[in-house]
Amino acid sequence: MKKLITKGILIGAGLEFLVKFIIFLSIEMSQKAKYDGPRMNCFGGLQYAILIIITISAVVISLPAYLNLYPKVRNVKWLSFLAFFTLHIIYLICCLPLLWDKYSSISNFLALTPCLFWVVWIITYWKVRKEINVENHVIK
Repeated sequence: MKKLITKGILIGAGLEFLVKFIIFLSIEMSQKAKYDGPRMNCFGGLQYAILIIITISAVVISLPAYLNLYPKVRNVKWLSFLAFFTLHIIYLICCLPLLWDKYSSISNFLALTPCLFWVVWIITYWKVRKEINVENHVIK
């Protein structure tokens, strides 16, 4: 189970980073065509730093999932669910005001939330629950 959780974190973080990196890179390449002359941009690499911080924060808030290694947490479905998703739900709630800001858009919300990571994380949760159910049936 430890390998399954670790694999879910690494695949989710890698996929999130690669897809957003490609998106940011394509946006920057399309903007470079507009400016032919030299330009001074103090915030040139800021979007990549934000991307790295979001990916690292998604990994860090996923670490409580390792509490499922303890039988007391693993055998109670609600505790297992909370170990996987509590901090992710709090992160989502903190990002929701981005949708109501008049200068923001859905693309800003998607850029600041690890959506692909969450998809992989939900799949990992289902696989872990399936493995726990198999273990419980074998033991009984």
